Amino acid sequence: MIGKTAVVLKTKTKNEKVSITTKNSMMFQLTESVLSSDFKTYMMLKELLEDNIKELKQEVVHIQQINNCLENNINSIYQLKKSIYKMDVSVLQKYYELRSSNLIKWQERIFQQYTFKQWW
Repeated sequence: MIGKTAVVLKTKTKNEKVSITTKNSMMFQLTESVLSSDFKTYMMLKELLEDNIKELKQEVVHIQQINNCLENNINSIYQLKKSIYKMDVSVLQKYYELRSSNLIKWQERIFQQYTFKQWW
């Protein structure tokens, strides 16, 4: 582009040379402002992306904490279930022990009454 402009400048008159130079400087300024705004936009987007990455990392940590809490809750529920099962078994054993002891007592009473009646 610069080489072509130089060739054109040699063939043009002085007035045309000035207008071409002015156009070139305006194009340069326009290009510079576009590049500058593009760079500013790039930097702004880069900052936004970095902020989003930080927020996402915080969210990941938060999700991991929630996951750990859920795992702990599941383990606690499992342990509680095991202990309830053990308690149920224990209660059933006590129930059958009491029931059988009461049956024995009732059998003894009936036997005693029966033998007492026979004795009289």
